[in-house]
Amino acid sequence: MRTAISILIALCATDAFAQDKFDSTSEPLTQVAPLIAAAVFIGLPVLGLRLRRPVLETMPGLGWSFATLSLGAGIAWILWGLSMPVPEISGIAILLSLAAIVALGGISYVRLAPNNPEVRRVEALIASGTNREQAAEDRLQAALRASPVGMIMVDARGTIRDINTAGLDMFGYDDKLIGESVDILIPGRWRERHAGYRHSYMAAPSNRAMGKGRELRGLHKSGREVPVEIALTAVPGGELVMATVVDITERMQLHQELERHALKLERSNKELDSFAYVASHDLKSPLRGIDHLCRFIEEDLGDSASEEVQDHLRMMRGRVDRMDRLLDDLLQYSRVGRGEHSVTDVNISDIIENIQQTLDVQKDFEIVVNGDLPTIVTYTTPLEQVLRNLIQNAIKHHDRSEGHVSISCDHRASPDMIALYVDDDGPGVPKEYRERVFRMFTTLTPRDKVEGSGIGLALVRKLVEYYGGTVWLEDAPGERGARFGFTWPRIMSREAI
Repeated sequence: MRTAISILIALCATDAFAQDKFDSTSEPLTQVAPLIAAAVFIGLPVLGLRLRRPVLETMPGLGWSFATLSLGAGIAWILWGLSMPVPEISGIAILLSLAAIVALGGISYVRLAPNNPEVRRVEALIASGTNREQAAEDRLQAALRASPVGMIMVDARGTIRDINTAGLDMFGYDDKLIGESVDILIPGRWRERHAGYRHSYMAAPSNRAMGKGRELRGLHKSGREVPVEIALTAVPGGELVMATVVDITERMQLHQELERHALKLERSNKELDSFAYVASHDLKSPLRGIDHLCRFIEEDLGDSASEEVQDHLRMMRGRVDRMDRLLDDLLQYSRVGRGEHSVTDVNISDIIENIQQTLDVQKDFEIVVNGDLPTIVTYTTPLEQVLRNLIQNAIKHHDRSEGHVSISCDHRASPDMIALYVDDDGPGVPKEYRERVFRMFTTLTPRDKVEGSGIGLALVRKLVEYYGGTVWLEDAPGERGARFGFTWPRIMSREAI
């Protein structure tokens, strides 16, 4: 462009010089002027076009500009040859040259720019960036539309800029909601406060939960309120915020239902506690009276009582004892999970030793511990109840007058649990009865042969499962007998129950 301007200046100087010469020229020069002008008109443009090709390789458009200047100069000389005044010649030439430079130079650049590698590279980068931005926007829109939760984009003025299908369905609207104020989705009593919260948020946007510690509700098109949870995401630029809205109606209904069940359970527990009180006092009192009456009869009759009467009295006292044990077992069963004070370090070997010392064993039975038993953190009473019932059950239902009961532990049952085993060498339990024995009031031996309430193993299962373990029955490792196994927490806390 600087070259073209220089040429224009040169032309103006040439025209001024021509004016001086014209004033002093003779008539012969005027006669040959048209011939000279024709030569210039044809020669200079051709020269410009010839120069255009190499120049275009580095500066597109410059060749056209030079050719145009030459064309303008040629026209000027022709007009001079036609005896037009030189000032008009100069003005017309310059105007024509400038117009042609702008038009032809631009056309040349547009035509030849695609052939320039640098131009093509820049255009490719621009197109690539545009495509990436469009692809990112398309992905964002696709995610917005497909999201199962409501997503609402709001600007600083509170205008809804976008909303997905889940959000529209949540509040009962269609696409016409876009462009409306977000206040349309807020109950009237909260709109004024919400505007203040929105202004505060836009002043310092961040990604966070909305209304932490407050109850949030949206307004359905029908007028009903929708309990919601909202997360706010600041959109880069500070002018928009994306609100992710979750309808928690079902969750609140479930919570309310759980509260109702909790109240019912609390009432049931109170009724059970009342039953326990009745069982421990009112029901046992008549039993004690019957037992005392039997003793009085025995004392009154003395040796005069026949063998049959003595058998009947013994049978009556046996039934009283069975009922007394049944009530005790029922009390234990009903109190599972209640009454413990605190967890403590418990050595399981000490529990076994205490059971051996207090257990009323009429037969010649050996109770042994195989391997080391660990010290765990637990409630003492429920674990002792489980082990005592399993050991008593092994002895009570043994088919011989002497036997062997062993207690062992698997420390590797799981990271949080240990497994304890009580094995005996008795008759065992057929597979078809192994689940049945854990039911209430179930015994495989007739009560006339073995006194029992049928609650012992049911109590074992309830205790074990209440504290997070499992219990099962299988064949003992030896030639005969049964193995009761159960898992128990290594470390127990009241919060985990």
